Amino acid sequence: MMTRFPRGLLCPVNGSAFIFLAVILSLCSCSAVGGGEGENPINEDIVLVKDCCRGAELKIGEYMFAAWSERGIYTTLPLRLVTLDEDLNARRDTILIHEGNWHYVHPNRSGDRLLLVKSNFFGVSVGALYEYNVPLGTLRLLRDSTVNVSSAVYWPGDEDRLVYYSYGQMQGTTPLGEGAGYYVLDLTTGADSLLVGHLSSGGLREMVNGFDLSPDGRTLLYPNVRAPRTGFLPPQAVAYDLETGNLDTLAVSFDQSWVRIGLWLRYSPNGRQILYCSYPTGATGHITNDDSQVGLIDRATLARRILDVNTTPGGRSVQLAPTWSPSGRHIAYGSSKLFEHEGAKGRYSLYILKDVR
Repeated sequence: MMTRFPRGLLCPVNGSAFIFLAVILSLCSCSAVGGGEGENPINEDIVLVKDCCRGAELKIGEYMFAAWSERGIYTTLPLRLVTLDEDLNARRDTILIHEGNWHYVHPNRSGDRLLLVKSNFFGVSVGALYEYNVPLGTLRLLRDSTVNVSSAVYWPGDEDRLVYYSYGQMQGTTPLGEGAGYYVLDLTTGADSLLVGHLSSGGLREMVNGFDLSPDGRTLLYPNVRAPRTGFLPPQAVAYDLETGNLDTLAVSFDQSWVRIGLWLRYSPNGRQILYCSYPTGATGHITNDDSQVGLIDRATLARRILDVNTTPGGRSVQLAPTWSPSGRHIAYGSSKLFEHEGAKGRYSLYILKDVR
């Protein structure tokens, strides 16, 4: 069976005409949250924070990635900071960087420093790694685009270190496996070293590598995307003990879906739960053939519980990178409507699922 990839998934960023067309098409496909007569209502604990397609503050862009800090919620594309009031409503929506293909964002806890990936391609996070100083509004290049960084997180308790994932050497848009893996980078010296080598068979089709570090800094948790050309298998979550070097594939089964190959993982602030999102190929484009599944994994028992994050009354929605609030009480995420006709979907709006237990 041939895999159907979303149009524009690996379109170079200089294809401005295509990107403009894709944005216009997706703008037209957005609809307001709310159901018509006879439609199933969405979960009453879901709060619409920012609508991608309505409001006076709308700029060209959307709320695809979400990363919550004490300053507020950072989102892309473009890079924004959404501050909240006590009722979780948007107080202010500020664009921090107008230009650039910024896909991935990860803040430190206070939110005054961000790790950003400026992608080489439209619709996938792979490229140069930067650190952004929010109060100063300055960018610092950490690794250039030849390193092919997909994602990065600050080391818990030591923000002068971070871990990043690199696809390693590439030929065009094909990762070759050489140098692929998770690296620790010392921000003071600029030196890095390999923690563990890894290249998923999905390659850039996973669109972003959704790894995380446990709050105690002991465990690297990363997705094993199993998408060989012969067919897709459900992804796996792998725990790598940084003290012993032991690898453990968690005994957690994710639902079978021939296009839902991506896996995003985030520890809760207390480390007791893992927030996951199993998302389909095409989640970063405007064509996909499945919705996403978001849920929680109990770290002690490995029991899995699916969360109702669907934002489309009577239909299905696509999520990519949900994030915990600093308190661990709520979850923020970007979500877009999935249209049943030919897998088309709209742009991402920003939502919060309240009081996750």
